[in-house]
Amino acid sequence: MIAHVPPSPALRGAPPRLRQAAIALIVVATVTGLLGAAFMPYLLVEHPLLLIGLSPGPANLVLAAGSLDPWSFVLVGLPRRILGFVASYAFGALYGYAAVSWVAGKSARLQRWTRLAERVVGRYGAWVVLLLPFQLLAVVAGAMGTRFRSFLLAITASLAIHVPLTYWFGDLAAVWTDRLLAFLRAHLLESTLVAVALVALSQIVGRRRRAEPPAPESEPAPAEE
Repeated sequence: MIAHVPPSPALRGAPPRLRQAAIALIVVATVTGLLGAAFMPYLLVEHPLLLIGLSPGPANLVLAAGSLDPWSFVLVGLPRRILGFVASYAFGALYGYAAVSWVAGKSARLQRWTRLAERVVGRYGAWVVLLLPFQLLAVVAGAMGTRFRSFLLAITASLAIHVPLTYWFGDLAAVWTDRLLAFLRAHLLESTLVAVALVALSQIVGRRRRAEPPAPESEPAPAEE
């Protein structure tokens, strides 16, 4: 049970257009993230820039870094990472208590992390993501009604440091990640089919194990990156 998150969605009284924009952003982040995860082997080998544009999770960023120049990596990866965090914030702001409960209900470990995130955001506000850029904190920040302007400034500053550092680390790790790319290149069709099947299976199992949060629309929550 999350003690300090208000039970009413933060955007309950927002203009319809703002609510619709929040839903659209959640849908875009979710769908693109799932597509990137499902076709990760193919995209990593053939279109690494498109991969981080669709699904810029830390693992994908590290794997794609060795195949990209730093400028294109940052110019695509940074805005897409910011978009993902804004979508998580919008998810919390739109659904309020239900969003946080939905995240916490995924596993016992996430329940503990969610309680901790709620306490941290309650004490330090949206600025906590400046040092800890985690999607869970973005959801809680939105649900607790922290100022969006402060959240956006904090997460932009944080990711402006983290994304270039991720490129640097990924470029250094290319000695090892190139072996994975070589394997995927040799088994591109098989590995892509496996990835598609795993993502589809995870979605089916996840939908059966948890209840969807009550919402004005039935769109899914943003996928984690």
